[in-house]
Amino acid sequence: MTKTMLKKIIEMKKVGAFDNDKLKKYLTNYTGKDCDCLICFNYDGPDNLYNFHDFDKSGCFIVCPKCVQKYRDIDIAELEKTLGNSTNSKGLSLRFRVLERDGFRCAYCGRSPSEHGITLHVDHVIPKSLGGSDLMNNLITACMECNEGKSNRIITIPEHIKFRLERA
Repeated sequence: MTKTMLKKIIEMKKVGAFDNDKLKKYLTNYTGKDCDCLICFNYDGPDNLYNFHDFDKSGCFIVCPKCVQKYRDIDIAELEKTLGNSTNSKGLSLRFRVLERDGFRCAYCGRSPSEHGITLHVDHVIPKSLGGSDLMNNLITACMECNEGKSNRIITIPEHIKFRLERA
């Protein structure tokens, strides 16, 4: 989850957007056919979705019932601690080590910023939302396109990538 998204969720919690009495305001008649949750990037209905339109300039901030339940039950202090940890130097050092280990190239498609003008991310092989860790052997370099395409799914890892992870 991005820092921006985490800040938005904290803001929503502070004003009580996840409280039962306020949730009714955000309930929509979207069925999930053409919309994915902006938090978990997944939705498999049939429940209605929540559009927290007050919290996004576009007026469209779709959240699935699972994520509403998850963030309703998490304490604001815990979210703020997570936000604070996301900017620490240990995290930046770990990110650099992953990028360095992978040769500053996307492990999925092989492209690099210097040759292809792409942006690199550090991706979780097993997404955190599915129980993955922040350990080196669960982190991999991915270009923005590959990372966003993978979303929060677990995919079959090619052998050349498994080799790198095993050495981590």
